[in-house]
Amino acid sequence: MGHMVAFWLWALDNVPDGDLDNISPRVISRAAQWEGNPEQFVDALISVGFIDETPTGLVIHDWYDYAGRLIERRITERERSRQRRAAAQKGNTKTTAGRPPDDHATTVGTVQYPTVPNSTIDKEYICATEAHNDSNENDEEQQEGADSIDKAKKKLRKPFHSIKQQDRFDTFWQEYPRKRSKGQAEKTWVKLNPDDDLLKEILGGLENAKRSIDWQKDGGQYLPHPSTWLNAKGWEDEYEEAFIDGANSRHLDEDDERSTGGKKKDPLAGFVRAEDLDFYKPK
Repeated sequence: MGHMVAFWLWALDNVPDGDLDNISPRVISRAAQWEGNPEQFVDALISVGFIDETPTGLVIHDWYDYAGRLIERRITERERSRQRRAAAQKGNTKTTAGRPPDDHATTVGTVQYPTVPNSTIDKEYICATEAHNDSNENDEEQQEGADSIDKAKKKLRKPFHSIKQQDRFDTFWQEYPRKRSKGQAEKTWVKLNPDDDLLKEILGGLENAKRSIDWQKDGGQYLPHPSTWLNAKGWEDEYEEAFIDGANSRHLDEDDERSTGGKKKDPLAGFVRAEDLDFYKPK
């Protein structure tokens, strides 16, 4: 059990999201202070359930449920420490370069040895510049800390195996126009398990589909459910854009003829002529 404690402590600092993707068995065994065969050690952890083997790689079993709150507290405390250091450095900057004018004038005007150039102003300028640079670096660190907190607070939903996989699906779901059967779409996404490159292809194909004649026909009421479209690899289909001019208008007319039994639709159908109205008829 001591090996697992060492491994978990290592994971808190190195893989706070519990995702062991791209972490080799050798690194895992060294983190657990295991001196035997790394592959056999990792296989043992998988067989007993300490590590889950998913389509996207290895993940620590139920990591967020046990270590999530601790990780959030550590990130929050780290952020507070950075803010305290930043405030202290800003205070030192005021003391160094922001002294009262009379004291500043006395210091600048005092030259002990006339043959040695007075460098007080240059030193103060350097101190103020360094403090300003430190402040900028602290601002960047604070932003990074805030991003880390947001990432840690994001909870992994079922059936996803990693935050990355979940984020990719959320991006797709936001763009898909017909939001039906989300649970089934999530299961299909996990089965498909697209990486960043495939996600770009899916989103590109989705944009083509949304501009197509089939998807815009009848107000888009015949759009497939997202899980159906994903299972059919709809992003690989060839779509014809629904421009109401040129060649595409011909296809729309053909669709109208098929729906009316070969007859073109009368554009004035449903309208009443003015001469047919009683109040319009001449007396």
